[in-house]
Amino acid sequence: MMREAIVRASGVAQLVAAGMIALVGARFGTTGVLFAIRERAPTLDSAVAPAPPPPAPAPTATPARPAGSVVKSGTALRLPLVVTAGKDRSELRVDGVKVGQTPYVGEITCKAGERVRIDVLPPKGNPASYERGCVPGTLRVGD
Repeated sequence: MMREAIVRASGVAQLVAAGMIALVGARFGTTGVLFAIRERAPTLDSAVAPAPPPPAPAPTATPARPAGSVVKSGTALRLPLVVTAGKDRSELRVDGVKVGQTPYVGEITCKAGERVRIDVLPPKGNPASYERGCVPGTLRVGD
């Protein structure tokens, strides 16, 4: 009789322990899924308070440079190039190398501080030549 009571108590204890382990596992699983959803879910603009506008820069006598525009002369840069000058389908050359036709959006490589020569050669008419400095930022030619 005593032996049966111990066997029953042992079975109940094992059942309670298994239930607690299942409960802890479900808790960790739910927390992990909610964390993954929160990390990958996009934030809604209406739910986020708008950031206060940055303070206006103080007027300076020197021309302003874009942030991060200080680079060592001769450093290789990869810059976006946007060319809208000239007639459509004009041949476009950068430093003498054909890169495509206008209108053109692409990237070029140059060394900081050097001049980049951009030639627009229309099928008919006079070619146009432009020079831009190789500085960080987008090189734009045309409108």
